[in-house]
Amino acid sequence: MKTISKLALIAAFATGTSGLALSAPAFAKDKKAEEAPAMKLSPEVQKPGIAAQTALTAKDYAGAQTAIDQIDAAAKTDYEKYIGAALRYQLENEKLVAAQTANPNAPMNETTLAKPLDALIANPATPAADRGKYAYRRGALAFNGKQYPIALQYFAKAKELGYTNPDLGLQIVKAKMESGDVTGATADLDASITQMTAAGQKAPGGLLSLCDRQVLRRQAQRRHDGVAEEVDRGISVGEELA
Repeated sequence: MKTISKLALIAAFATGTSGLALSAPAFAKDKKAEEAPAMKLSPEVQKPGIAAQTALTAKDYAGAQTAIDQIDAAAKTDYEKYIGAALRYQLENEKLVAAQTANPNAPMNETTLAKPLDALIANPATPAADRGKYAYRRGALAFNGKQYPIALQYFAKAKELGYTNPDLGLQIVKAKMESGDVTGATADLDASITQMTAAGQKAPGGLLSLCDRQVLRRQAQRRHDGVAEEVDRGISVGEELA
């Protein structure tokens, strides 16, 4: 089974922490700021937070690492911990991009993303609109590591959190198939196609061809290894006639 494109995921799921309120003006001691204490940062977090953003902008990853470590050591509130996790996720993402750019043929080790992603998913201060996105990204990370049961847990979490990526259903089918749940994968596949057809939508090619082929092959192989070849041949003929 092909892995989910790692570089594409890194680009699509960058945190964009430039929008985080780390600058001093955002925390001026005025009446409005006093009314929203949950969004305030202590000086012990705000100072290294600004330093981390500055270092990331300059691609100074060692400097960013030091500053983020200081944030984690000083963070007390959920929001401060969210700031640290979001910046660390951005740091690890950018380091992966830099390494891949320098050597496109080198293997990509995404495991450094797991810890900040888990922190972002669990933290109640993470914006609700982002938690589902992070859960999907964490599921893709587990899928690429062939940890299919774990991938399914995170994909289910992403769905529960309202994440609506059109590939989510396809990834759930693939993960179930790879974990040996052919019956569940087939049921999800049928349900997805039925739902799209009822809504007047055309199912993605990957849903109709790749998953059909893989599910049927696995079912055939469970009956008799030699039947798999006939299934492939039958699908090919069906595709030609379609």
